[in-house]
Amino acid sequence: MPPTSKGAGWLRTPSQRELVLRVLQRELKLTQRIAELTYTELTTAGSGLAKDCSFDMKGFRNVLALRAEIEGQWGGKAPAPDKYLDLSFFERARSHARP
Repeated sequence: MPPTSKGAGWLRTPSQRELVLRVLQRELKLTQRIAELTYTELTTAGSGLAKDCSFDMKGFRNVLALRAEIEGQWGGKAPAPDKYLDLSFFERARSHARP
């Protein structure tokens, strides 16, 4: 299992909750209520930010497929995920991470 990212670990530290909320409000221009809901989602296991900050490619492919099927986007055929993201920088950074 890859090491936990320092940022994700910091975000999950209960003593940092208020600071995280302020950052969410300031940087994302969120109301206090929306920042609190966002924080809850980010810190809920299986719902939010992965401990190792990994990207859920299977989930992303599913989102694209659902948008194609339900909304009829892309003529009903989901595009390749790499059209929208490049994980090479993340993978390079993770390969240099210390355990």
